[in-house]
Amino acid sequence: MDEKLSVPVESRIKNIEECYLCGNSNQSLMDVFRWYDDLGIICVNNWYVMDMGIRNHDERGNLVGEQGGFCIGWTNTEKGDCRFQTEGNPDRGISNVTVEYGENSVFDVKRIQDYLCQECLDKLLAAMERPDGGHESEKVRDVCLVDFQTLELYSLQEHRVSYYIRDYYVQMEHQEKKLEITAFYAPVLENGHKPGE
Repeated sequence: MDEKLSVPVESRIKNIEECYLCGNSNQSLMDVFRWYDDLGIICVNNWYVMDMGIRNHDERGNLVGEQGGFCIGWTNTEKGDCRFQTEGNPDRGISNVTVEYGENSVFDVKRIQDYLCQECLDKLLAAMERPDGGHESEKVRDVCLVDFQTLELYSLQEHRVSYYIRDYYVQMEHQEKKLEITAFYAPVLENGHKPGE
């Protein structure tokens, strides 16, 4: 595949409500997570959405108090796709996620045309683009970061090493076959205190 991501790619969705990012498709967990004040990771090719669990939420996405410290989990997606290991301490607003790439963890533009409306498809393509305006398919991994509140997408490609996203700070360490992501809840302080304290 020797195409540039800047070449227009058209969505094949007929009904915008079926969009996996902004719509209500029952094939996507975004309809659940978009109420969370948190960040997530999307394994794009199969549209597996994972909450990073930086903060404590109930099943409706409401923030809740302390829930008991550390949480650890492992998730396998489809064979040959991404594997996730999570270690979090939402009581302190910290999450560590390791993404292990499989042999199919290469961004496939054709697959996502069936998942996203044109606006969300354009947003995803911008997040997957390399600094030179194109990509070499073997180096573009099929993962991105999502802000559940705004539905903004952020690149997790190797040219990015950190972000400030609303009240969160995210740093990435890239390795050949895996990606380490650490996220912190880090609201802006006023005179050393959270606003309202």
